Amino acid sequence: MTAICGSYRQDAACTARDTADMLVALTAYGLAEPRQASLGGASMGCRLTTLVPEDAFDAQPYRCGGGRYLIVGDVRLTERDSFIADIGLGAAAPRMSDLAVVAAAVERWGEDAIARIYGPFAIAIWDAVEQHLLLARDPLGERPLYYSVSPDRAAFASMPEGLVALGEASRALDRDDLLRLLTLADDAGASPYSDVRRVPPGHIVRLSDGRAQAVRYWQPDLTPLPPRSHASLVVELRERLGNAVEAALRGAERGVGAHLSAGFDSSAVASTAAIALSKTGRRVVALTVVPRGKYDPALSPDVICDEGPAAAMTAAMHDNMDHVLVSASGDAIAASERYAIAFGEPLRNPFPLLAEEAVAAEAKARGLGVILTGDAGNATISYHGMAVLPELLAQGRVIAWFRAANAQRRRGKTRWRGAVWNSVAPWLPLKLWRKGRRAAGRLPIDAARYSALRRQWLRADNGVTDILGRRHTEQTHYTPKRGVDARLCLLSGDNGAYRKGMLSRWGIDYRDPTADRRLVEFTLRIPSEHYSFDGEPRALIRHVLADRVPAAVLSETRRGYQGADWLDLLTQIKPRLSAEVDRIEAMSLTNELFDVPRLRKLIEDWPAQDVSDEVMAEYRYAFLDAVSAAQFIRKVTGSNH
Repeated sequence: MTAICGSYRQDAACTARDTADMLVALTAYGLAEPRQASLGGASMGCRLTTLVPEDAFDAQPYRCGGGRYLIVGDVRLTERDSFIADIGLGAAAPRMSDLAVVAAAVERWGEDAIARIYGPFAIAIWDAVEQHLLLARDPLGERPLYYSVSPDRAAFASMPEGLVALGEASRALDRDDLLRLLTLADDAGASPYSDVRRVPPGHIVRLSDGRAQAVRYWQPDLTPLPPRSHASLVVELRERLGNAVEAALRGAERGVGAHLSAGFDSSAVASTAAIALSKTGRRVVALTVVPRGKYDPALSPDVICDEGPAAAMTAAMHDNMDHVLVSASGDAIAASERYAIAFGEPLRNPFPLLAEEAVAAEAKARGLGVILTGDAGNATISYHGMAVLPELLAQGRVIAWFRAANAQRRRGKTRWRGAVWNSVAPWLPLKLWRKGRRAAGRLPIDAARYSALRRQWLRADNGVTDILGRRHTEQTHYTPKRGVDARLCLLSGDNGAYRKGMLSRWGIDYRDPTADRRLVEFTLRIPSEHYSFDGEPRALIRHVLADRVPAAVLSETRRGYQGADWLDLLTQIKPRLSAEVDRIEAMSLTNELFDVPRLRKLIEDWPAQDVSDEVMAEYRYAFLDAVSAAQFIRKVTGSNH
């Protein structure tokens, strides 16, 4: 994962100094010695971190197109061989870095090459003829890229720290953009810094004449696949999952780790990796997070508090899978503070960072260079398919609707009344939908419970946080478009900066095969009736994994509950949390943003046990999110509060 940066303005000497300054600021994000080059008023640089074998040949910045283009990038191609064939590269291709291959594509197709790149990437292209700078990121946002633009200069960097080093992109914070980040508002270009913007995933940003124009280039084909048997679709998805995992294993010769829980996504990735590695006699280390502190084993009949036993059953099916249990420990507030700047923005839901640090420490101790995850699985391979009823109704397939509804009824997933409601609910206005949910006693808890921001920032009429409720409605309020809108919403997360921060801290590359672009584009086209086959939610992934995950795991209907000991760990640092509230109140900006009386009330009413989702929402999310954001604000502004 390479750190890149660059700028352009009329004074070429100043531009080169800009790039040199940014390269120094980005030292933590790229391990190799800095390299830079200039072309026609633009200067670009990189600090390489070697992650795949072809990085040994990396010589960026690259000039191509007969001196027209200058290009740098942070790239790992997942379809390298087919891309090379499409470009028509010859015998030299095996000794070309991934970015050199991209440069050859740019030389052939110009800007159109960007949409042809498969794999995590962030690239910058200076066009000396058109005198503009093009910035682009992969559709799933697995590589970060930020920029700033003014009348006399445009600049970009992998992380905000590079731009802050220029001076003009100051450490001043933009309150509205900060609020957008804290409330998950729909602005993928938001950055907490006043003079810095983020390149949104799946977009090209053109910088020219002191202006920035963002254009989405990724428009996935959502046309349903042609009719085929369920069995043939199982075979095809299994093959595509295997291809995605094998692509993620390139360059993992140091050793491979994989998250492994009781859930389907991590089980799919870890087991498929074991099968792929067995062909060459290699092993995979499966890392399972289990609770260490106190927790109520009867917390809920719907959750699995200790995922270790289920994960162990999966690991036992594969001779080349080493199963390791790790536990979160320590101070979540101290962990969050360690990364306050490294992630480039406030860390939402910082509690899992304790577990992630435990996983990373174990992986580093074992010399692993790659950890595989399944973060995007819920929206791709293991989508539940519960939008099947409104989908069939929208298509006018009444007989198929009746069969699907009856199958769900037979499995005890719904009653006829529920089937009718689920079929028509997506057509209803949101207010009417909420009334129906309330009448059934199933309305989600108040979205504001998940945020400690003052109520004035949570109103729908303030123009900033008008979609705070999305995180709740996205799971249940489907459109008639096969549930695709909700799935695209789940895929719209941006993990690039987080992964860059973890790489800088631990030297480990996190890779998610379930976010592989070809796999994503394929799964979005699968009709929901295959995901919810014969009335069984997530039926497709259950059938795909039948040969590699135990039946007891595949038949499990409870959800994993990672961090069941969260309340015990927070109780151990309760005095520290109380002190953090004092610091929030003492600083004007954080006191303006967060509901300090509510935070103090939460300290006073500290629960004896984790008894409900409401308790978890207020303490594990709202409280910790506020503290994490306040730490970031203090670090950025240099406050001593």
